[in-house]
Amino acid sequence: MRLPYLLNYEYLKSVPAKAGEFQSHSNYEIFYFHEGRGYYLIGDKIHQLFPGTLILMHGLTLHTPCSLDGYPYVRTLMNFDQSYVRAAAEHLFATNVLEPFEKLGNYVILLNEEEKAEFESILGMMQRHYAKPDTTSRERFRLHFLDVLFFVYDVMKKPLRSVPELSQLKERHIQAILSYIDRHLTQTIRLEHLEKNLHLNRHHIVRLFRDVTGMTVFQYILKRRLNEAKLRFLTEPQSGVTDVCYLSGFKNVSHFSRASNSRKAARRSNTGGSCGFLCEAAFEQAVLKSLSKGEGNGEQAVKEYGDRNRSSRCSCRNRLRFDRS
Repeated sequence: MRLPYLLNYEYLKSVPAKAGEFQSHSNYEIFYFHEGRGYYLIGDKIHQLFPGTLILMHGLTLHTPCSLDGYPYVRTLMNFDQSYVRAAAEHLFATNVLEPFEKLGNYVILLNEEEKAEFESILGMMQRHYAKPDTTSRERFRLHFLDVLFFVYDVMKKPLRSVPELSQLKERHIQAILSYIDRHLTQTIRLEHLEKNLHLNRHHIVRLFRDVTGMTVFQYILKRRLNEAKLRFLTEPQSGVTDVCYLSGFKNVSHFSRASNSRKAARRSNTGGSCGFLCEAAFEQAVLKSLSKGEGNGEQAVKEYGDRNRSSRCSCRNRLRFDRS
């Protein structure tokens, strides 16, 4: 029987990250930074990336990488279905290798030189077997992926070590902006509010936020609110559209509809849905259909999204690849 890996694996990926492309999905994720400079935005936290930075993520948290012009941005990504790993490991091992993800949630650490050498050696072995077409190599690829999870588990048993605190003033300012937005997401947010509460000039806020994140403050707020609505529809399918609209920070349903329609049009080329990710454009299209039909709750939106998920071929660049043995 041919079974899927249910694992998206990208080794030594060096293509610069596209600014402002947020992701949200139901899988667990491992991000390892090999070389260069950059940032990673997870929820309302921005993290500086150093060679050896290892990030564990619950995929449902809105996240996006931020590469810097003129610097390399080399990373390895592993995105996997936790239920697949749990089923594969629970009958073989006494250790719950998913415990770090379950207990720590989104967590960032910086490996020391010895740990970096060991982890990069495991990744190299994964790549070696991943590139071969024979059945034995594919099985050994799976085993090395389990070894990655054991490595993560072992590292997390040691005293928890986060990456160094944001050292530069501009990074601390960005973190303050993100934290303010997160705390006030359901309220009206204006530049003068940020200026008054953070004691920063509004023009400085505008320039600084775009320079670091690649988007404007209000583009970020819109993405955060749309993602919040998306997650509420999927996790609370009985909730009314109007309730989700207001709880996500939109002031009226028509504004919510216009915002979703604008995002959908901007990403019309990425409207697939078979990838297993919560593709923003596909989901927003489902929400708009629900709104246009006058549906009283989010059930129809979820159904539309699910139907698209099963019937469409996803063209988004973040698709989940089902490698088969």
